[in-house]
Amino acid sequence: MARVVFTGWNPGLQKVSLAKLLRSEASLSLKEAHEYVCRIMEREVVTVDMPTTEAAEDLVARAVSLGAIVTSSTVEQR
Repeated sequence: MARVVFTGWNPGLQKVSLAKLLRSEASLSLKEAHEYVCRIMEREVVTVDMPTTEAAEDLVARAVSLGAIVTSSTVEQR
C-alpha cells in the first residue's frame, strides 16, 4: 500500500478539479473529497491511502499539476 500526503497548496489551486480527482482516484464520496480539499486549503496535512505505489504516484503527479503540494510514500503492511 502507498500513502499520499497533501501538505499544502500553491496559488491557483484548482479546487474543483482536485475534488474530482480525489473522488475518482481515491474512491471518496463527494462530501469526503470536498472536506479533504477544504482541509488542504487550511494547510492541514491530509493523508490518502492508495492500493499501489503506481496509483499513488499517478495521484501525486495529477494533484501537483492542479496546484497541490503533495508527496507519496510506501507503507509496509504487517
